[in-house]
Amino acid sequence: MSSIIQLIYNRYLRRVSYIILVIILLVVFVLLGVYGYKKYYESNQKTKPFDDVANANTRGKPAEVLFFFANWCPHCKNAKPEWYKFKEEYEGKKINGWQIQCIEIDCTDENNETSNKLIAEYKVESYPTIIMVVGDNKINFDSRVTSSALGQLVVSGTQ
Repeated sequence: MSSIIQLIYNRYLRRVSYIILVIILLVVFVLLGVYGYKKYYESNQKTKPFDDVANANTRGKPAEVLFFFANWCPHCKNAKPEWYKFKEEYEGKKINGWQIQCIEIDCTDENNETSNKLIAEYKVESYPTIIMVVGDNKINFDSRVTSSALGQLVVSGTQ
């Protein structure tokens, strides 16, 4: 009886045990490879791709359009709807490589230190005053406040 078991083992099971051992080793190495890939290679690849690599150094420079107003000023009340139309259309847009930021400065409270510093810095003398800051350049808007005129300011000021 033992010779039959030995014969079956030597002829069939011995080969199968080698195959099973090779499969187990193969699975172990594949799992180690996947673990190594995820831990070392994939974690180093978490960089954001550029949309426009050639112009990467000019990307995201802010161009600020400052709107100085006072709630008691009747001209400011007339200008606000046009400002909001302009702001809705241009806020966050990139024009000529500059990202437009629309900033409102409420000058109603004369005791507000932040607005007083900005009023002094930009030499605001009347309301409403609109100033566009592009890099180191400051452009004063001296026209009737309309959304189309503000749009022209942004396009011409960012060139």
